[in-house]
Amino acid sequence: MNLMAVLEDIIADAKKGDIEACFKLGKHFTDESINGENQMKEAFNWFSSASRMGHKYSDCMMGQGYLHGFIESDEGTIDALMWHLKAAKKGCYESREILAGLLEHSDAPDDEFVFKYFTKCAEEGCPDAMYMLGHLYAIGAGTEFDEAKSYEMFSRSAGCNNIFGKYGEALCLINGFNAKKDVVKGLEALKESASLGCELAMCEYARCFERGIGVEKSPEEAFKMYDGLVTSGCMLALYHLGRCYMDGVGVQKDPWYAYTWYYIADQYGVFEAKFGLARCYIGGVGVDRDKDLGITMLMESANGGNTDAMVMLGQLYSKGSQIKKDIKESAKWFKLAADCGDPYAELVTAENYRDGIGFGRNAKLAMHYFRRGANHGHNMAAFEYGTGLLSGTGVKKDERKGFEWCSIAADGGYMKAMAMVADCYAKGKGVEKSMDRAFEIHNELCNRDFPKSQYFIAICHYEGRGVPRNEAKAFEWFKKAATNNNTLSQYYVGHCYDKGIGTKANPIEAMKWYTKAAKNGHILSKKIVEAKTGSAVETTDGTNATPFDKYLSAAKAGDLESMFILARYYEDGIGMPVNLGEARRWYNNAAMQGHFESKRALNRLKGSKFN
Repeated sequence: MNLMAVLEDIIADAKKGDIEACFKLGKHFTDESINGENQMKEAFNWFSSASRMGHKYSDCMMGQGYLHGFIESDEGTIDALMWHLKAAKKGCYESREILAGLLEHSDAPDDEFVFKYFTKCAEEGCPDAMYMLGHLYAIGAGTEFDEAKSYEMFSRSAGCNNIFGKYGEALCLINGFNAKKDVVKGLEALKESASLGCELAMCEYARCFERGIGVEKSPEEAFKMYDGLVTSGCMLALYHLGRCYMDGVGVQKDPWYAYTWYYIADQYGVFEAKFGLARCYIGGVGVDRDKDLGITMLMESANGGNTDAMVMLGQLYSKGSQIKKDIKESAKWFKLAADCGDPYAELVTAENYRDGIGFGRNAKLAMHYFRRGANHGHNMAAFEYGTGLLSGTGVKKDERKGFEWCSIAADGGYMKAMAMVADCYAKGKGVEKSMDRAFEIHNELCNRDFPKSQYFIAICHYEGRGVPRNEAKAFEWFKKAATNNNTLSQYYVGHCYDKGIGTKANPIEAMKWYTKAAKNGHILSKKIVEAKTGSAVETTDGTNATPFDKYLSAAKAGDLESMFILARYYEDGIGMPVNLGEARRWYNNAAMQGHFESKRALNRLKGSKFN
């Protein structure tokens, strides 16, 4: 077949919307040896067509066109920066190098400018700009974090056949943006994006097998996929092969192979490779250990925008093993990674704001980062965000939305979230009340030895809540939960032995379990033990917070038992003046959500039947 016939076939494919054909035509028209002269206008028309569909190398060529004046523009340097920024975001290593050179001679545009630039381009109908806006909304860069608008922009871009728009849409569906999770649909979108040439989608699809997301978990299959991607020319997969050999993902660990693949990836300009090499030098993996060089490379990688490097620095500063311990520096690096959209870093940053680690306590900011982490697919963050919505802690109360987020975390197998979902069914919180469903979930968790669910089943039998009252069964489940170190169950086991409820009275066993509960911070047990023995009980929870502080925090987060115990503090004046108003308030909060003992306490305080 002659060259003209080949060219005609490429043109035919390009006119049908073949992204690689468009790029090939662009390259063809820039080749003087073939055309006799540069036909730059025609070339950049084809590069523009490929770019609209998400072709990263076409973005790079468009950037060069603006930079060298082949494309007319009043703001050529700015346009060049934006095109190379797009290409770099998609993994074009050439554009990363060009950007670095450009920024040596000019200031980097701030996030607000970048957001406005791509907003204008998106309004003019550019699918690639829509993809960039989806990313900016997803991390809150230049605008407020907005999961709904992020998904909207990715979807609009995908609807225009942009391969990165499809990739962004796929991640939203897999992770559950705006609590709308559809892993099956997300995987289909991811496969489509990968089949059209998106290397990020190719590697992400392999990672789904590595982590068991939407498919049966198979690290071995993931390794085979990375290996195949390298063979087909995917440079990013070079890094993942190094990671597999380093961490033993689907293949036996091999330090030399790990270092070698990282080194090759770095030679090809793969952005992530420097982080892998840093790990090798810090740990002496496949190369002589050089901690100082490793830390230097880690810093370079983090400062270059690699979130894994930022997270590792956060961990090192927190532990103080390789670097001098510095909690504020640790919190800083975690926050930098969180602001770039790393879900684990978002979880840690939320916890840091909640607990006052490295920052001042700030419930609103804590919930902001839990929300981000939840939308980016972290189960623990989804649970924390859900419980915050259920209780209204740091965020406007929304029980329906809170239930949805806890359900997403529960579907991911997070047992605390499953227990919260069961509690929601038991109380009709954010969902129609169903004790049958609550028992079903708690029974499943009991089979996994989850102590809070064992306590739930026990207290239901103890109080006759949803089942006939059965003291023997209650004691049996309290004992199981107590053995799993559930503090309230330890108290109830002591109480049952003390009063002969569901078992024979046994003062020695009663004191043993009261003491266990007291050492875990249970105030009523502590008072009982100290009254019976005349000796103080030292708690062993290993924290500096007082039991009152812990119960107050848990009560504000919606824990009914903590509300009850807090009310007892106020009623009995434990460590504070008696405050019956606060006691009634906390008893009432718990009673209104079905807490049996709080109802009885209110009856006692009111001197009349509680309705």
